[in-house]
Amino acid sequence: MSEDRRRILEMLKNGKISVAEAEELLDATGGTPQGEPARKAKPKYLRVLVHDNEDNVDIRIPLQLVRSGIKLGAFIPGHARERMTRSLHEKGVDFDLSNLDPKAVEELIDGLADMSIDVGEASGETVRIFCE
Repeated sequence: MSEDRRRILEMLKNGKISVAEAEELLDATGGTPQGEPARKAKPKYLRVLVHDNEDNVDIRIPLQLVRSGIKLGAFIPGHARERMTRSLHEKGVDFDLSNLDPKAVEELIDGLADMSIDVGEASGETVRIFCE
C-alpha cells in the first residue's frame, strides 16, 4: 500500500475527511490498490450547452434525479415526447422515455458517461452535449 493511500485511509478512519473526500483524494493520487484498474468516476450531470451570436443556453441536469426515479420523459412536454417517440420509431429506434425502468436508466447513464457531442457551425453557433 502506498504512503499516500495509507494516509488518506487513516484520515477517513479518524473522521477528518468524508468518504466522498477520500474518494476524490484517492482518485487524484491514482490511489487504487496495486493490480486493480482505476475506477472511472460516475458522471454527476448531463450538460447541454448552446451558444450563438445572441443567446447562450446552459442546461445542467443532475443525473441523481434520474437515479432517484424521476423519469426523463417528465422533462419533455407530452406532445413533444410523442413526436420524438414517433420519429425515433420511424427511424427504427424503439425507445420511449416515459417507459424506462430502473435497470434501463442505469444502462442509459453508463452510456452517457462516455458520450460527448460537439456540433460546430460556421455561423458561430455551437452545441455541446456531454456528461461531467
